[in-house]
Amino acid sequence: MRIGIGHYADVRNYGDYLFPLIMRQEILKRIPEAIITFFGATDDPCGQINSVQIREGMIFDVALFAGGEVVHCEDDMLSNIYNQFGIVGIEKPTDVVFRLPEIGEFYSAWIGLGVPSEADDVRLRIEKVAPKLNHIAFRGYLSAEIVRRTCPGLTVNEVPDIGWLINTLDNKESNEALGDPYIIAQGLEHHCDHIDDVANALHRISYESGFPIRLMPVTDCWNDGSFVLKLNHAASGRFGLVWPAPDYLTRRKIIEKSKGFVGSSLHGAITAMSSGLPAAIIYRPNNDQKFRETLIPMGLGGSLTPTWFEAPSAFQSARKNQNLIRTIGNLNRGHLKTYFDFLCREIRSHVPSVGAH
Repeated sequence: MRIGIGHYADVRNYGDYLFPLIMRQEILKRIPEAIITFFGATDDPCGQINSVQIREGMIFDVALFAGGEVVHCEDDMLSNIYNQFGIVGIEKPTDVVFRLPEIGEFYSAWIGLGVPSEADDVRLRIEKVAPKLNHIAFRGYLSAEIVRRTCPGLTVNEVPDIGWLINTLDNKESNEALGDPYIIAQGLEHHCDHIDDVANALHRISYESGFPIRLMPVTDCWNDGSFVLKLNHAASGRFGLVWPAPDYLTRRKIIEKSKGFVGSSLHGAITAMSSGLPAAIIYRPNNDQKFRETLIPMGLGGSLTPTWFEAPSAFQSARKNQNLIRTIGNLNRGHLKTYFDFLCREIRSHVPSVGAH
């Protein structure tokens, strides 16, 4: 069985890199004979993902795209990111998502995706493509409702963000030891007004928790590497610095073995919470709907804060709710296991056996 898995690992973003690895892992557990090919908008091999560029005539038995806020029409944004890293993408990088029905001969699906905008161009593409997919599941109610309004009568499912499975990924070669207990912190420049406020908030979190802060980039496409260097300078070097940033699987291990996470990365926070660790997440309430739809319905809204000034309170709240965080992580992993059991049964039912194909 030939299965193509689309991705945006080439944008150098933590979650986007790990989603296709999760998909491969979960499919091979259930369909071990599957031959899996990763494909994206560029010819960048994306390290161990070993990806190929999407092309005309590319056909698989099954075509899947899983994870990420990717149902949009921001081709210029994606192209600018590729230019930043010196790689060339196809003219419309969002075709990796919207061309799935023509790439999967027998089965195609959107799995655990997000829709950041209800703009007219987005709705038009959803209206054209979604009914042709065999299966659709979104990672939150806000995204699901956009598609339900766009395509009335279409079956639209909801499933936990597949990032809750990040901690199940095998990474035997990782060398993530950082020594004494620590809290991982990361940030984005456009999420703060004054970098000194960030440094002060982290000093307070460190003091109240009793653990030192280690600064580590989590994403790369949004330049949080540059931000943590500036933050380290603003804090006069009093925080530890994980630099140069290791590969994404090692970053996952470093977060998982920490005492908590503070920053603006949804999947950095989910990695921590999957291990029952506290997380404080700085986000923009009017723009970052992915945080609202993935965390608030699960009772994790206390981890969200619109400013760094309030981050210490959010982190303290999360520390008090670690049992809840651990329980939610276990429930989500159980839900996802059941979901992938269902998905792989569906795939098998649509693809002819080798003898019949």
